[in-house]
Amino acid sequence: MTLVPLYAQNMLAPNVVARALEGDPPTVDLTLGYNQANCSPLLCRLLSRAEEFVANVQNQSIIRYVEAD
Repeated sequence: MTLVPLYAQNMLAPNVVARALEGDPPTVDLTLGYNQANCSPLLCRLLSRAEEFVANVQNQSIIRYVEAD
């Protein structure tokens, strides 16, 4: 048994069942700090991918829930 974030649901093996916690789900704030004066193409790519990742996580909701007995 383990706790995994909602976005990890798509990485579970087909034979693994996920159950939602009762009540409000716990959250973790993630922060990315950088120098805005840095115009590195690598930094721009990282920020672009980070934005895509956040958007994808917010839009995914295909967790396989099993009713608690």
